[in-house]
Amino acid sequence: MANFSSYTVQVRGTGSGIEHGVQAVVTLLNGTTVVASVRFWDVGFKIPNDTSVSPVVMNVPIAMLPAIMDILRHEGPLQIDFNSTLGRLLLHTATLEPVGEDET
Repeated sequence: MANFSSYTVQVRGTGSGIEHGVQAVVTLLNGTTVVASVRFWDVGFKIPNDTSVSPVVMNVPIAMLPAIMDILRHEGPLQIDFNSTLGRLLLHTATLEPVGEDET
């Protein structure tokens, strides 16, 4: 499991570039150490499998950018880790969360 304390967001313009088809990248950091990145792929591109080698890379469709950003704005600790049973990375809360909008 990799904990992270901050992130950066990069939204890319059009053109072939280094990673053709990657429209946005979120980099997850623990202090100054990169622990993971989330690559958001344009429609029509074959999305590669997630990687389990550190720093891990999650590959998702660009349509998931709003959902990922909502998770990252969560106030509690977050983690990203590779689930070998599913063969993919999971981005999740690190603690149990109360139910409801007005929790105290």
